[in-house]
Amino acid sequence: MSARDDAPDALADAARAAGGSAVTLLIRSLVKPGHDGEVRPLMAATFARIRAEEAACDVLVGHQSADDPQRFMVYEEWSDRDELERFSATREHMQEYFAQMAPHVEDFERSFWVRFI
Repeated sequence: MSARDDAPDALADAARAAGGSAVTLLIRSLVKPGHDGEVRPLMAATFARIRAEEAACDVLVGHQSADDPQRFMVYEEWSDRDELERFSATREHMQEYFAQMAPHVEDFERSFWVRFI
């Protein structure tokens, strides 16, 4: 195993040592042409509810590309990754949100990040 193979575990260990299991989630999505008008209100309503109900969610911001209205990015900071995972899997309104978004989304990418400084 190379040092590169150990990097994700080392970063996770460093993050825990620096302040627990905090995690940043970055979601980039491409919506179908002409669907941005349907996506924005779905995101706004869902994000407002998350901000109000989820204490472990410290930051939740949605962005739409200034250059391409089909491209969206969501930036989230959670104080606990386990809470984020539990939230995503068990909240009925999130399952509804995913189902409502599915017909509008062509592609998406989800990545987790840990703060190291």
